[in-house]
Amino acid sequence: MSSLVDLSLRATDAALPVTATGDLALLGGPANTAAALERRLVSRAGELVHRPAYGARLVGALEARSHPAMHADVAQAARRACLADPRVADARARVRADGGVLEVNLSVRLHESPVEHPVQVRLPETA
Repeated sequence: MSSLVDLSLRATDAALPVTATGDLALLGGPANTAAALERRLVSRAGELVHRPAYGARLVGALEARSHPAMHADVAQAARRACLADPRVADARARVRADGGVLEVNLSVRLHESPVEHPVQVRLPETA
């Protein structure tokens, strides 16, 4: 599967990131896939009416008290969400609590590349 190119929506001071020449900044290849996975992980499953299978079941899990079994459930949900992207060949997830925030760290291998790419999301604990 060929790499897709999308707008870079990484947090910056600008409303939309631009290049030095004034063009809209783009992401392609593994960086684009990592950004797409981050968006998928922070979206609630079923939140998009036109794409009901998009998203992850991470945010709902945060309504429970943080404990090791919940961390394992979040890691499994994150892995499943990443594997739902057709560009992803394999994913490993690790979750840890850090001062009221759940940190989800993934190592993702794409079909087009044998290299593992990091993906990270930080979710506030609500309980």
